[in-house]
Amino acid sequence: MTSFTRAIGAGTFAAVAVTLGITALCSNAHAQLNIGPIGSLQSIGRTELPTGTTFGGTTVGGLSGLTYNRATNRYYALSDDPGNAVLSSTAARFYELGIDLSDDVLSNGDVTFSSVTTLKTPGGGTFPTTPPLTIDPEGIALSPDGNSLYVSSEGFRGANTQDPFIRQYDLSGNQIGQLNLPTRFNTVGAAADQGPNNNLVFESLAFNASGTRLYTATEGGLRQDGGAATFTTPANSRILAFDPTTGERTAEYLYRTDTIARQPDTGTFATAGLVDILFTSDTTFLALERSLTISPNSQFPSGQTNEVRIYQVSLTGAQDISNIDTLGGGVAETIVGVQKTLLFDFNTALFDGSNIRIDNLEALTFGPQLSDGSFSLIVASDDNFSALSPQTNQFFAFRVAVVPETGTLPLMLGAGCSLLGVIIARRRKRADG
Repeated sequence: MTSFTRAIGAGTFAAVAVTLGITALCSNAHAQLNIGPIGSLQSIGRTELPTGTTFGGTTVGGLSGLTYNRATNRYYALSDDPGNAVLSSTAARFYELGIDLSDDVLSNGDVTFSSVTTLKTPGGGTFPTTPPLTIDPEGIALSPDGNSLYVSSEGFRGANTQDPFIRQYDLSGNQIGQLNLPTRFNTVGAAADQGPNNNLVFESLAFNASGTRLYTATEGGLRQDGGAATFTTPANSRILAFDPTTGERTAEYLYRTDTIARQPDTGTFATAGLVDILFTSDTTFLALERSLTISPNSQFPSGQTNEVRIYQVSLTGAQDISNIDTLGGGVAETIVGVQKTLLFDFNTALFDGSNIRIDNLEALTFGPQLSDGSFSLIVASDDNFSALSPQTNQFFAFRVAVVPETGTLPLMLGAGCSLLGVIIARRRKRADG
């Protein structure tokens, strides 16, 4: 025991990383990690794919969702292209891709696409290119068994109204299931002061660490909940939990977004909201918030400024608001919502004097373990197919430093996870490679 303790103490960070790696690998080889609170994120590189990049007869762009299969070391990226002439006129789809972090650095050439799959209608056909029969795909999550994908659509509100949805697809793009959404999230037939605002609905999708619940969140507030965020007022977003085995919602929680970060000029566009989530345990998750302003006064020639932050969020103690239909009119102020703490601010932490442009970051997922045993985090952008301004498909990679818990190692070993087995497997892999 003494020698083992010394060995651990000789490399504290690496040992903690390996310890947490064992915990994660002993849960589910496909699903999210169970690593608990994160202490910090360390940037390990970035790369970009120019707008207009093509693959498999499609334009690569609109990457609004990203999910990782740890068993295969492959990613699935969802394009939010509804297949219309404004964007790329390509059917709704997801990509399989690789992100090479074998040298612990993300650099040019490390992101490579291997396949593209078209999402099918319930009848097995291709979605048409115009609403209300097409979709607005935004969030994507790999099922715990690695055999299917869940996809969220924001729907449409306006002349061509369509309800949001969350559907399950096999890896060939065939629909095999659908979750049951509460009627408050419907747009079809909704009164003018009720329901979601257009393009501010289910942008995110993620399983908790155990794979027993699937979560999504509205990007902004429902109309009866106070509506979209402004320069002075945050949005009252709703986090929804679902039982994937029954398709039923099990809980809702209040999440208050940040306000719009930069005052928009008269006649220009600005928005802010919750664009992705990623669970680190069954009760904690990372939240990606993005504030976007299109303004002639932007520091970048494109006229677009994105303020992006990652928060750590805890569900512990949050009130279930499933039975509360309206959060507006001061109701939200009486509710105990989730607790969020700033973890990483892209616009300050990555600024090194070289005017790094932060694009429209919307996708968040864990990646593989790095050479020191720590896990990686990937963040990607939706380039909007340059519909708003000149943009790119941006990828950032980070090393995750976690907060170790007292007694973590004995608990893991007692659960049947063998540190020796992991070490042997790694040595065998090195020998084979």
